[in-house]
Amino acid sequence: MNLQFESNKAKTSILFALSILLAACGGGSDSSGNTTPSNGNGGDTTTSKPTINVTTTDCTDCEVSNKTEIMKITSNEAISAIDISYEAGYVQFGDIMINKTGESSFDLTKELTLTFNANSAGDYQITLNKVKIGDTWYEQNETVSVVMVEPIVNGTIDFQFSVLSGLALINTIAPKDVAKGEAAFNFYLESFEVDNYLYDEQTNTLNIVETLPVQADIEGKFTLTLKPGKYLSHFRGVRTIDEQPVEFETFLKYTVGNNSGGSIINSLKPKNVSSDFLTSQKAIYDNTPQGELMSINLLHLFSANGCQSWFQQSYNVVNINEKTSATYHSYCDIEITQSTSDLNLEYTKSSVPMNVTISAYNNKVGQLDFVNDNLQYNHSYKLGSNSLNFEFSEFAESGEIEFGFIDSKGVSSDYELTITVND
Repeated sequence: MNLQFESNKAKTSILFALSILLAACGGGSDSSGNTTPSNGNGGDTTTSKPTINVTTTDCTDCEVSNKTEIMKITSNEAISAIDISYEAGYVQFGDIMINKTGESSFDLTKELTLTFNANSAGDYQITLNKVKIGDTWYEQNETVSVVMVEPIVNGTIDFQFSVLSGLALINTIAPKDVAKGEAAFNFYLESFEVDNYLYDEQTNTLNIVETLPVQADIEGKFTLTLKPGKYLSHFRGVRTIDEQPVEFETFLKYTVGNNSGGSIINSLKPKNVSSDFLTSQKAIYDNTPQGELMSINLLHLFSANGCQSWFQQSYNVVNINEKTSATYHSYCDIEITQSTSDLNLEYTKSSVPMNVTISAYNNKVGQLDFVNDNLQYNHSYKLGSNSLNFEFSEFAESGEIEFGFIDSKGVSSDYELTITVND
C-alpha cells in the first residue's frame, strides 16, 4: 500500500487512532504491586500471605502422663498440615497424634491447640517448623521447652519406739504395775508428740512444718505420712513418775522418698532427771520387796549400767569464719568420768579440719583440735540428765563434716551431726 500524507493535521489523527487501537488490545502495565497468578479458569486472582499466629507455653514442672497445652496456632486461612519435630513424648491435636518428624495432616481448621505428655520425667523440646495453607508451606521455627517431673506423692515411715531398756513405748493403753524382779513389757506415756522439721536444701534451713500427736500401739509402733524431703523429727513425751513429770525425747533425721516407704526403730531417753531424783528412784526400787507390785520407775529403763547420749541438732550450716554450736544430751544411771584416753577417734569422721570446744555448765572440759591433732578432754557425767555444749570453729576449708562423739566407757551418740561449711 502506498500512503501519502498531505498535512501534519492528518498525521496527528492517524497516530491518535492507532493509540486507541493498541489500548483496546490489552497493552500497558499494572503498577499496583500485587502478583496476579492465574486461577486456571480463564480469569485472574490477587493473593497475599496469610496471617499466622503461634503462641507457645513452656512448662518447668509438668507432671508425668498429664497432658499440658504447649502451643496454639491460629490463621485467617484454613490450615491443612503442620511439620513438627521432637525426640520423645507425645504431641497431639485433639485425638490426632502428631508425627515426631515430617508432615502431619488433618481436616482444614483455622485454629489448633497442641498438647504434650510423656511417660517419664525429663527435659523435652518441641519445635514447630512449618505450617501448610493450601499448597504452600510457611516457615515458623517456634520451640517449646517442657520439663516433666514425677507426681509428688506422700511417703510413709513406720516407726517402732521403745525406752532405754527396750520397753515398748505406748500411749494408748493405761499403765500397769509390775512385780519387782519381773520383766516389764511396755512403758506408758501420758502424752506423745512429734515436731517435724523439713530441711530446705536451697536455703540450708530447717523449717517446722507440723506438730502431730502420736498414737503408738502395744508394741510401740506407729506410722507417719509425710511429703517427700529430708526431715528432722523431735519426738517428745511425758510420764509422771512418783508425782514428778519426766520428759522423754529423741531427735531423728531421715529422708522420705516420693511415694515410698521406710522403717525406723529407735528409743526415747529421759531428759530432765536430776541426780537427786534418780537417787530417790533407786531407793524406792531397792526398798521394794522382791515380787511385790510396783509402778515402773527409772530403774526399769536400763538393761545395763551406762549412759545414753544424743545430739539435739542434725544439720548445721556455717560460713568458714563463723562458729556453730550443738547440744549433746546424756542420761546416765551411773557416774562416769572420762579422759582423753577414753576417746575413740575412729568415730569422729571429719573431712574438714576444725577446732571443737566442749563445755559443761559454762566450764570448758575439752578441746578437740583436728587441725594440729591435739586433743584434750576430761569430764564427769553425773547421775541423771547431762548436757554438753560443742562449739565448732576455725574450719580449715569448706566442705561437709560428719561428727560423732563416742568414748570407751559407754557414752555414745545415736547419730552424727552434719555440718556444711561454706566459703
